Amino acid sequence: MQLTTTDLYESSFLHYSGAKLARAWVDRGRRRETVVFLFEGNGQLSQLQTTYHTGQAVVNLTDYRASLEELRAQMFELLRGSRRPTHTHSQNKTKNPEGSVRYDSRKQHQKAIGY
Repeated sequence: MQLTTTDLYESSFLHYSGAKLARAWVDRGRRRETVVFLFEGNGQLSQLQTTYHTGQAVVNLTDYRASLEELRAQMFELLRGSRRPTHTHSQNKTKNPEGSVRYDSRKQHQKAIGY
């Protein structure tokens, strides 16, 4: 059985409860990027999900927090890896010595306030 969710807290509860995190990816199909967590289990996933959504979940806070921090770190790593530069104005581009393009948002800010 497989279960997907975009809820970080639900994912942390599933992870804390022993469900296997099979994969996580960034979904760009919505207005903003969202991380999707895919869990695999032996039939316990629907019961864990029901327990979570009905407010009957009981956890050891220290262990739950460790699961939350682990998944949060993975989520932010995925989101950072999927980011593209947001400033595409040609006046903001400068070349680094390595030849890569660097975007300087200060130039846009200075232009906006009249420097």
